[in-house]
Amino acid sequence: MSWKRLGTALLVAAALALTILWPGDATWLSDEPRLLAEAWHANHDGELARGGLWGNFGIRYGPLPTWIYQALLLITHDPETLLLLRALLCAGATTAGLLWLARELRLPAWFAAAILAAPYVVQYHRLLWDASFAMPLGALTLAAFAHFLRTGSGKTLALTVAGAGLLPTIHPQALPFSLPLFGWLAWRHHPALRAHWKPLLALALVLLSTHAVWIVEAVFGFAHQLGGSVSHGYPNGAPRLACALAPLLGGNLIGGPGIAAQAPGAPLLLPLFGLYAVYPLVWAGIFVAAQRWRETSPRAAVGTVALAGLFVQAALFGLMRIPSGPQYFFGTFAMHAVLAWFAVDELRTLRFGTILGGAFAACAFAGTVGFASVVHSEGYAHTLGWAKLENQAAIARQLNKFSDQTVRTDAVLYLQHPQALRTLRLLLPREPGAAPRENGRLFIAAPHRVVCGGDFVNRGRFVLHERGSAGDLLDVTPLPKGWRPASW
Repeated sequence: MSWKRLGTALLVAAALALTILWPGDATWLSDEPRLLAEAWHANHDGELARGGLWGNFGIRYGPLPTWIYQALLLITHDPETLLLLRALLCAGATTAGLLWLARELRLPAWFAAAILAAPYVVQYHRLLWDASFAMPLGALTLAAFAHFLRTGSGKTLALTVAGAGLLPTIHPQALPFSLPLFGWLAWRHHPALRAHWKPLLALALVLLSTHAVWIVEAVFGFAHQLGGSVSHGYPNGAPRLACALAPLLGGNLIGGPGIAAQAPGAPLLLPLFGLYAVYPLVWAGIFVAAQRWRETSPRAAVGTVALAGLFVQAALFGLMRIPSGPQYFFGTFAMHAVLAWFAVDELRTLRFGTILGGAFAACAFAGTVGFASVVHSEGYAHTLGWAKLENQAAIARQLNKFSDQTVRTDAVLYLQHPQALRTLRLLLPREPGAAPRENGRLFIAAPHRVVCGGDFVNRGRFVLHERGSAGDLLDVTPLPKGWRPASW
């Protein structure tokens, strides 16, 4: 057992190391800058943010992620350091939740490292976004639920209720996780709810008082937008029947072979295709959970809640035409992970579960390392027009030498999402006492810019030229409070 624990600890440590590898290589696009800008302005005004960003259906998300960024901004304004702190916080919390869940349900703990090392899991732990906070909170909530099932502890009952209540405020995609959890507690554990009603009531009052303004806005937005949102569905969404099959594609996040499209070096990313192993694992886990739903063990109860979550997810995704992209499985991350975990543990015939799970783990580590190496050396795929956070922060620091309020650019990213650069100028102001000079001809060249002959220059980096060419005009002043894009 000591060797198994040591091996698990080394694998988990290696997975966490992947999360903090080259933090400057992370993406910095549209929503992340707006979140950081709102947190900066809230700190500047000496208040807690009232809410987060507005979603595709006209409903504002909850303030918890913005509050976390407000706290991190009290430590540092350096974007790479912020990202590193966020990655450590989220990956650490997800690790704690998964290992706790493994202990409560007696699952093989080494598979937690496989989940943590998956490419999209690593990427979204590093992303300065809001919705991906549902991954660590979901893992901790499910683990607390498993502990409550095993021990009847009032403390972990309160943690379960708090987590299930907060998850949908981060993003409504967590409803398929939270609703079955609340339903199970109300159906099977109402005596415990009555026995611990005082601390649970106090918890509810705290959550309601801290989220009061947001709740009013969310209820109004829901009532005002519901009819149109259901009839129109997600913008450019797939047919409802296809979207209803999304629960079978939770591996899009946990496996994530689709991340290969973000990098230009396809041969180095061949291990990513081994991540398709996660799909039969999740499907087998659904079968295992369905076989045991009549049992009374904590593992059977968790499996039943996960199955109920799949049905709710199918109904929600089908009704709203939500696509099955990896970013729409944050809220149900823990649910899909535990189903794959069941298969790894239960498929003992010829050690099939261990072999398939081990293959997935090997491909997760190799694929993530390969992807990170390609991006570090060559940048993101030229078709995306992305540049790394480190490069964009360098451009913001260079602009501090000048007093120009506008520049010319051919960078599609900045023309579509100027907040990416303008928030960096908010976070990275020029030094006090600096004497900037007016240039008048500044030009930011796009990454992978095409020149005569069809060759690429800049190789995935933005470049600031002091004697630039013609391009579209871009405002580069720090992002003001309350700024919103003209369109989504």
